[in-house]
Amino acid sequence: MTQKDQKNHYNVKFLKGYGHSISVKDSKLILKNNYDPFSKSTTEKWFVKNMPYEKIVLQGKGYVSTEALSLSSQNNRNVILVDNHGKPVTFMNGMMDSQTAIKYRKA
Repeated sequence: MTQKDQKNHYNVKFLKGYGHSISVKDSKLILKNNYDPFSKSTTEKWFVKNMPYEKIVLQGKGYVSTEALSLSSQNNRNVILVDNHGKPVTFMNGMMDSQTAIKYRKA
């Protein structure tokens, strides 16, 4: 995990806390983080193609819009849901739709 005010070099965004969210507005992916319940939540807005994160990890109680899931999967961004102990619960990845992948599955 990246320290505060330092550059993220893992290409992973960790959203934690009560009320975190991923939504879409004006063709931008909005990432809202409520890591600390006693301070104001942080919000990031990115065009999906310009977003520096390859994976978004969610922990706690929050929501993800279906439009955000669709947009992130179309652009090869993974969303991972983990429980309170850090154990993965759900992996949301895009579908493979290339002809090469279909041939490999058939073989």
